[in-house]
Formats: sequence, structure tokens, C-alpha cells
Amino acid sequence: MKTFKIIIIGLALFGCNKKVADNLTLEQFGFNKNVPMVILDNKTISVETFRTLNKDSIGGIRVLRHETAKNEYGADGLNGVIIITSKSLRTMEDKKALQVLRAYLLGENDLDNYLFIINGVPLNNQNRKEFQDLDFTEIKSLSDLGASTAKALYGSRARENNIIISTTE
Repeated sequence: MKTFKIIIIGLALFGCNKKVADNLTLEQFGFNKNVPMVILDNKTISVETFRTLNKDSIGGIRVLRHETAKNEYGADGLNGVIIITSKSLRTMEDKKALQVLRAYLLGENDLDNYLFIINGVPLNNQNRKEFQDLDFTEIKSLSDLGASTAKALYGSRARENNIIISTTE
């Protein structure tokens, strides 16, 4: 049951709606007969290690199933993939993304490897001025959409880093 609680907390951090989170079962992740691939901070770990993680150290969890998992991780992802980011790594990644965003809004760089979606609107050169007054203290959540999901939603605009930002407005 401890693992189930970890999964729910992680999904909530990545904006999964409560209805979906309430319906999740361990069987959906393959814990009964098919063992999923588990990744913690970009390193593969065992399901046993996953089950012993301290839920307070988790910054976020993404769950990939079916074709998405297979497309991103090949044969290793056939049974699904659980991607866990610790709070310490999540904080470093968030800071880097915000530095890139700030520099772009100030006109100091391009968004080569980033796609930012702010309150549902993809950021680009045409709408950059609309976001120049963005108050970074009003950012409610920041999460990485993942390459395959971003590609499905945004096509050729998807990048290596696809950051969804929600503000308090």
C-alpha cells in the first residue's frame, strides 16, 4: 500500500486530475505479473528499491504505459515505465528552466532546446512580449511534459525540454 500512496502523490504533482488518480491500481503498473521499468533521477532502480523510497523525497512521478513507454525506452519499456524525480533534482531542473525562460523573455537567448507552455499557451517569438511581465513569484507549478507527450500535443514545436508552467492567476 505504501507504493500506491507514492504514486498518487507523484501524479498529483504532475497535474493528474483527482478522478484519474483515484482510479489507479497497482495492477495498472504491472506490479502483479509484469514488472515495469523504474527510473529514479535518470538511473534505473529495482521495484524493491522503489517500494522503499521515502515519499517525502519525491519531487514528481511520470507514468508511461503502452506505446509511449515502448517508444521512449524500447524493449525495456514494454511493461511500462515509472519515472521518479527526487525533490533535489527537480529543484535543480526547475531553476535551470526558469533561468532559460528569464533570459529568453529578456531577449538574451533563444529557446533552442525548450518549449514553454505558460497557462496553456506555447511561448514563441510572436507572443514573447505578452509574457515579459511574468512575475516568477506567481508560478504555481512547473513540470516537464516529456518528449513523446509533447510531440503528440505540439508536433514539430516539441523540444528536448517541454515545460508546463501554471501561474496563480
